[in-house]
Amino acid sequence: MWLDDWDTRPAGVLDDALDVDADTGSALSMVAEPDRVIVHRPATCAGCQGALDGVAATGYERRQVVDLPPLRLAVSEHRAEEKTCPHSQHTTTGVFPADVTTTVQYGAGIKALAVYLLTYHLLPYDRTSALLGGLCGHAPAKGTLQTAVETCADGLVAVEDQIKDALRAADVRCNDETGVRVQRQAGLEKIIRCGPCRANKKQGEHGGGYRIKWP
Repeated sequence: MWLDDWDTRPAGVLDDALDVDADTGSALSMVAEPDRVIVHRPATCAGCQGALDGVAATGYERRQVVDLPPLRLAVSEHRAEEKTCPHSQHTTTGVFPADVTTTVQYGAGIKALAVYLLTYHLLPYDRTSALLGGLCGHAPAKGTLQTAVETCADGLVAVEDQIKDALRAADVRCNDETGVRVQRQAGLEKIIRCGPCRANKKQGEHGGGYRIKWP
């Protein structure tokens, strides 16, 4: 269960969730290895009412319930040991991980969830804090949420630069359609941006030609 083994969640869970069609949802299917098995044993025979205690089962019918485990934050304590050298009598202390900087702090998991809610689902800071507080029992302050967003953005600078370089080198950078009025009728303005220029085509019932615009 994620509650008991939260650091081994299946890779790609979030990616799969982003691809789900909200109209159809994601179909449930039985798994080969459930997180727990609850056995329901018959106590008496349905035919003669005889006791079935101690009688071995000859088979079983399976049904599975997919649900959330009890939500609570898991606390990991880091301890930096101190050791005294038997030769020099000098005391050396172990080194904490680079991201463990204070006595008590939120971990990467809840901060990633907060950034996901704030930036992908566009929840306000107040509602994100209230949601995490209601689900997990701890409501991060706005400053904590903002720091999490900034830290995530800093970590994506290199990725953003790669995306920008790929767009600059692409033959076609983007293609968009915007609704406009053409001869008092609804039409579309199609925009194709490629290289140093941008081509616009206004199209209604009678069509239209491309109009080149330089940025």
